[in-house]
Order: sequence, then C-alpha cells, then structure tokens
Amino acid sequence: MNPTSWPETVAAGISLIEIALGPEIAEQAFSIVMGMGTFEAVCRRADAKAKWRDDPKLKRLQVLLDEDVSLPAAWAALHKGRPTPEVTVEAIKQAVREGGAGTLEEISIRLKLRSCDHTALANLDCWLLRRGIST
Repeated sequence: MNPTSWPETVAAGISLIEIALGPEIAEQAFSIVMGMGTFEAVCRRADAKAKWRDDPKLKRLQVLLDEDVSLPAAWAALHKGRPTPEVTVEAIKQAVREGGAGTLEEISIRLKLRSCDHTALANLDCWLLRRGIST
C-alpha cells in the first residue's frame, strides 16, 4: 500500500465505523488512531496540566540530574542541611554501650560523628556526660 494513501484509508475506515456503530464510537476510534486515546497521550496531557512543574524542590532535583554534576556532589547537595538521622545517633550510642569510651576513637565512629549536625552532637554530648564520659 502506498504510504500517501494512509490518511484516506484511515478516513474511510472511520466513516465505515460511523455508519456501522455510530458517531460516538467513530469519534473514539478516531482519537485512538490519531494517538489521543493512548496511554502516552493521556500522560502527556496530565503532565501539561500538572502544577508540580513549578515546584522549586523539583527544579533543584532536575539541576542535580545534569550530567555535569558528579554523584558525590549530588549526594552532598541532597543531604546538605538535613538533620542527622536518629539511627546514626543510636549507632554511636550502641557502640559506646558495647565498647566503652574508647570506641569514640575508632575510625568508623569518628566518621559517623563527622556526619552529625550540631543538634545531634549536642544530644550525644549530653548523653555521654550523663554516663560520665567526657569528650
């Protein structure tokens, strides 16, 4: 079949559907054939209406996806300004419970302490002082 005759063929098929099944079905068939009823088209319409496109947090994340941004730089940017996870603080406390004050000199604990924010460090200091351990 000649590619230039496809529009005519589609139009003829839609006309037959309209005669056989009615105008509503023909309109749905036309939308599907023209790509308006496909999942992709529905997604594109929804994306176009989406309000999240102007979200500053999303724009910040899109910048981090640029191929010029290294993975370590993106990781640091994502975690900058976030509070220390409670699990990190608890891991340090558990290490001290099990190994005593000397545990604070271990490299793995020092790395965890370096990743702590000021609030977490203050809480750990208070906890250590209550246990009679000075830093």
